[in-house]
Amino acid sequence: MERQVDLSRIPERFRAVLVAEPGGSPAALFEASVEDLGEGDVLVEVEFSSLNYKDGLALTASAPVVRKFPLIGGVDLVGRVVESAHGRVRAGDVVVVTGCGLGEDH
Repeated sequence: MERQVDLSRIPERFRAVLVAEPGGSPAALFEASVEDLGEGDVLVEVEFSSLNYKDGLALTASAPVVRKFPLIGGVDLVGRVVESAHGRVRAGDVVVVTGCGLGEDH
């Protein structure tokens, strides 16, 4: 059975935390869009997220957690896949993401 996702639920702009290069302001809230997201093969509409210790390290530049700058911060999430070019994940799937380079490389 093919799952359908209501794309009208995806906001044009959303709040996000931008992690900048060390040496400047380590992080700031900003209004992001899908175009601001890094490269990847899955787009997820985030339903739940939290801040954890690793996020704190990235946001304060206390440890070299982030490998690619600038980056939209966040390490853990639960959400619904909106678009996917990945063979094992389809649009409409509910996913839990912890790790997988999230908050480090993308």
